[in-house]
Amino acid sequence: MEDNKIILTTLSPKTHRTSEENLGIGYLKSSLTKKGYDVIIIDGWLNELTVEEVYEKIIKIDNVLFIGISTYMSNTQHTIDLIKMLKEKNKEYKILCGGFGPTFYPDEYLKNGADFVIRGEGEQVICKLADSLKYKQDQSDILSLSYIKNNNIIHNEMAPLVENLDIFPFPARDTLDVVINKKSTVNIVTSRGCSGNCDFCSVISFFRLSKGKVWRTRSIKNIVDEIEQLYKKGVTFIKVVDDSFIDGNRDEAWCKEFADEIEKRNIKVKLRGQIRADKVTDQILFHLKRAGFFSFACGIENGSETALKRMNKKSTLIENKKALELFKKHGYIVQMGYILFDKNTSLDELKDNYLFLNEYDFTVTKGI
Repeated sequence: MEDNKIILTTLSPKTHRTSEENLGIGYLKSSLTKKGYDVIIIDGWLNELTVEEVYEKIIKIDNVLFIGISTYMSNTQHTIDLIKMLKEKNKEYKILCGGFGPTFYPDEYLKNGADFVIRGEGEQVICKLADSLKYKQDQSDILSLSYIKNNNIIHNEMAPLVENLDIFPFPARDTLDVVINKKSTVNIVTSRGCSGNCDFCSVISFFRLSKGKVWRTRSIKNIVDEIEQLYKKGVTFIKVVDDSFIDGNRDEAWCKEFADEIEKRNIKVKLRGQIRADKVTDQILFHLKRAGFFSFACGIENGSETALKRMNKKSTLIENKKALELFKKHGYIVQMGYILFDKNTSLDELKDNYLFLNEYDFTVTKGI
């Protein structure tokens, strides 16, 4: 029988305390399904499966075209362990890796048994790879793909970034019932990229590998259509996982239009997201509260002006304080991203941070 099934999986990262759905494999599945492929998702992170348990589920499936593993920097070793276990079971398995880790370090995955790596965004690339394997075609013209040929590692040129995000179908929600039953968060992404250039963040490095606008948005209608679809399925709490929810052309007028559309459709959901301090205004917070936002993670990062400049933050200490005051005014819950010190931190900067944290009465917990 012809190999026609595609398995998409992800493994638990070592650094996260809670499990969440993986939107990446959801987007990949919906793009592949649109092309007519039979795709099976095994979400090892959400279902809290061990590497061995994911392996056992995979080997029970016959007629597999390839196995795709969505990886994080924090589960690299788990991913490599799974690749080796699968290859020991069946050398004919074709294994694909994608995500931030494989994008930055494709050779590490290929040298440890992966057959292919997608560097950067994957929806269009994975469909072309599936076609090439199905019809036994060459992969030399598939942009953003890395692979091994004649014992040599080949890195094809990067594909340009897709500007119109509305072309992608909504992500498959195979695990939605599990998410709801576990009281985990249902995630949605409304834009990709970030206009910032913080020197500690990998987001800008990831997207700048390709040509095109780094920050791109879906249309308001497209965003609200997906929120409404989830709402009709019983979802009332959604985490917006954009790297920067307010960016690019998303100004006060955009936020008003977004809130108006949510209210017009009578969608009653609670939303939380991430926002840059230098993008916060009184009217933006007012309209986003109307839309259902009640909480934001905000990258304040430090209470010292010199440290902020060293981190290449676009926001100033004054802007950060103003943002915190506006969050308080509008009744938002704030999760503050904070980097207390680095190798160049001075005693004066530590003192500035002590005074800043004491002024705003934040409790600092460790995180990654």
